[in-house]
Amino acid sequence: MKLLFENWRKYLTILNEDGTVKSGNQNGHYSRDTRDNIGFDGYAKSTDPASKTRGGFLAEAAKDTIVAFFGPSGSGKSFAKKYFVDQGWREIRTNTTRPPRGPEDKEYNFWSEEDFKELMDAGKLVNANEYQGNWYGTHVDDLNEPGSAVMLTDTTSLDGLKQAAGDRLTLVHTAPPSSAEMEKRHTKRGTPERIAVAAAEADRDTDLLKGRGDIITIRNQQEIEDLEQQLRAF
Repeated sequence: MKLLFENWRKYLTILNEDGTVKSGNQNGHYSRDTRDNIGFDGYAKSTDPASKTRGGFLAEAAKDTIVAFFGPSGSGKSFAKKYFVDQGWREIRTNTTRPPRGPEDKEYNFWSEEDFKELMDAGKLVNANEYQGNWYGTHVDDLNEPGSAVMLTDTTSLDGLKQAAGDRLTLVHTAPPSSAEMEKRHTKRGTPERIAVAAAEADRDTDLLKGRGDIITIRNQQEIEDLEQQLRAF
């Protein structure tokens, strides 16, 4: 990761006069980067001047819950996130260098590799990870906004996300269905090549969850609905 950052610093970061990153709209999905001014030491090292909280999350947002779903490909995490959004939760879209799968693919904010690297180098992205040859990350401004929110994350980024979001974060694992159901989902989605990947991810998550008491696991629609009601009441 250190080498990655060093390589990325070779890219020219274009700044506005006030020091914010200047970047354009990528595929019509994202066009906002003139908001806060986080120094080049990066988000994780920054301190919010009002709350004196290291990590940069806002004092007024500290009381609001961020639910982060993670799980194997095809396990239903996108479905769970959509249910929360339908109940009024703010959606935090992940930024990615992966190209859209079609005009209806609005799950992510799509960026070119150059723009993604520019944001990362400026400390604008946290929770960054590489998956299947593409990069994913969460914009700090999306994480900072007040109000209950829901997002997707990756298994490799859980602890980094916890450091950035603090006590606001609730981690939720979407348990995979049967192997037959996983195969059916990926076949319908047009990604049969990810069936084996999903099986390996399920095994990985089994090991990850051992001994961790900070993760909630959901297995079906009813548990998704129950969790949303509990967190909303809290």
